[in-house]
Amino acid sequence: MLKTAALFRNGRPVSHEDFVYEVGTNAKNQASVSKKKRASLPFRGVKRALADLTARDGYGHLRLLARLLRKFSSNQTWLIGERWDNAQDNGVALFRHVSKNTPDGVRPVYVLEKSSPAFRSLSREGIVVSHGSMRHRLEVCRATTMISAFDVDSYLIPRDWVKADYLEKFLSKLGTKRVFLQHGVTSRTANARGMHRLVVGYDLVIVSSDAERKYFSKELGYGRRAVATGMPRLDGLERIHSQYGRVILFAPTWRPNLVVPSYSSKGEPVGRDNFEASAYFRTIREILESPRLNQMLVDENAELRFLPHYEATRFFAESIEFSSRVKIASLDERTFQEWLRIADAFITDYSSSSFDVALMGTPVVYLDDSSDPDRELTRSGAFFDADSDGFGPAVEGVDNLVDALERIAANDFRMEDGCRANAERFFDGVEIGRCAELTAAAIKRI
Repeated sequence: MLKTAALFRNGRPVSHEDFVYEVGTNAKNQASVSKKKRASLPFRGVKRALADLTARDGYGHLRLLARLLRKFSSNQTWLIGERWDNAQDNGVALFRHVSKNTPDGVRPVYVLEKSSPAFRSLSREGIVVSHGSMRHRLEVCRATTMISAFDVDSYLIPRDWVKADYLEKFLSKLGTKRVFLQHGVTSRTANARGMHRLVVGYDLVIVSSDAERKYFSKELGYGRRAVATGMPRLDGLERIHSQYGRVILFAPTWRPNLVVPSYSSKGEPVGRDNFEASAYFRTIREILESPRLNQMLVDENAELRFLPHYEATRFFAESIEFSSRVKIASLDERTFQEWLRIADAFITDYSSSSFDVALMGTPVVYLDDSSDPDRELTRSGAFFDADSDGFGPAVEGVDNLVDALERIAANDFRMEDGCRANAERFFDGVEIGRCAELTAAAIKRI
């Protein structure tokens, strides 16, 4: 069999009777399962330590260090994070909660690049280590549980570690638990396909509704490993009213066929010229540079803030002619969640941020583009259909979008009753205000 990352994400050493079974590779670098006679109890630790010391795979010393740190630690270490330079999502929301209300026997640690603006302030709230530092490497070894709102195996380990080697030679040998907090509701089939338990092997996935939990449990193979506590960041959702007039937030998501994720080593498959030639870019530019939209903003004493997806920001910032009424929503100016909280209306193609703003009663408009080659994939719902369950109208083209915004303005930027009912129905049963608390309790139980 060929070895895969999924094999090692799901691999755990298993003891049965007098033998230990481990997933690994053979002399031909193929996937294998080894069956070894268990050493007698007095010599078991010594034998394993000698095996780690003499290993030639480059990770033996780290495995030995991890076992020693965990053996002589009185607490479980939860290593929590998001992207390398980011502290604005469910990871930091959970970290702040557990730092103030630390569960018995738990030691929470947040990992973040030292250059991040949040590093110093967050360090006053708990243990924060610099990403890539020697301390970070020690905490990875010490961690009994790795917790992130993004790819756990990409963002929580030092960048100079090869992920495939880490999965095979470290993670699968130690059985470190891995928790995915998510950074949005996984409501689209296209996104969900790569989330199957046998692909990513998470020990726990946090979801935001009973419908999402059922989908993860049955269709994605998680069973009881999917828990509907609600994402920790939902606890902080409370509207902020701008003193400078109305704010319309436009937050389209990215297209993975145009931009490879920043954590990938494959580089960018599409250059700037080709990106700008895409229908995706042309549609967004037509909206942002629309004279009619600009005039509507003037009439309503409003501004449109454009919040592109993290992975596509660099393309848009250099290519759009912004005006005094249409500006970039900088994450240096406000956090991502603060932009959601300040929005009086929200425009997106299919970003799951629409769930956050709908929870606050913010009107939503879905931008639907029939020329988008990915339309069926992006709008097909795993358990949520934007047309019947959504939080606002789906429109195509600049004129229809401006018409929808004018109707929202005429209704004093209030969400329509039917859309509000959809939002309440989706989040029914989720205890907003206790999401971080319930998430921490679920992690403690695994």
